[in-house]
Amino acid sequence: RPAEFEVLLKSRKADYVFGKTYEADIRAAYLFGGALAGQKTSWSLRLNPAWFAPPGHDGYVFGRDVEAWDEDQPAEQSRLLGSAEGVLDKDGRLAVSIPLVAEKERGTVSADLEATVQSPSRRSISSRIQTIIHRGEFYLGLKPSTSFLKKGDALSVEVIATLPDGALQSGRSASVKLVKREWRSVRKAGLGGRLEWISEKSDTVVETQTVKTTA
Repeated sequence: RPAEFEVLLKSRKADYVFGKTYEADIRAAYLFGGALAGQKTSWSLRLNPAWFAPPGHDGYVFGRDVEAWDEDQPAEQSRLLGSAEGVLDKDGRLAVSIPLVAEKERGTVSADLEATVQSPSRRSISSRIQTIIHRGEFYLGLKPSTSFLKKGDALSVEVIATLPDGALQSGRSASVKLVKREWRSVRKAGLGGRLEWISEKSDTVVETQTVKTTA
């Protein structure tokens, strides 16, 4: 039968940073306007890998985007940050508040809040929202002068620091490493002593510099 009420979720901020507290509101109301006071509600907050780049800086690589090309880097997993059950107040609302503590998250994630409300007729309706969670207060962006380099050629890299909204930040210190990666094919004994070709990578730090960003 047609739904008799709706469940609305709203994060109190457009985005968050790890170390802060995630806050959101769950609200349920009948389609004709009355609040679902005193009804059972359950919610869960799950962190999922997400892509994010501050706007206005085309050509720059931000965060851990470079690792997306590295098959040896472990894929980030979804993680349940918290869940609970509660009862809607007289206005049909329930507040969600949970500290954003990073564990294995290395970059930007999406906080997915899902809530389910049960009506007096025992019908359940769910709703879901997503909110970006930044790993830190600002992002470092890299822009190399070229994506193809010949032996002996010089490489220059522009380094910027920006807030999530794209505003440039000056005076941020960054350690920049130039790593040379080589792939070597070797033959190794596999199952039954059978020789197989295996590609192995070798990383060498060519140079390290500490720079300060400018606006």
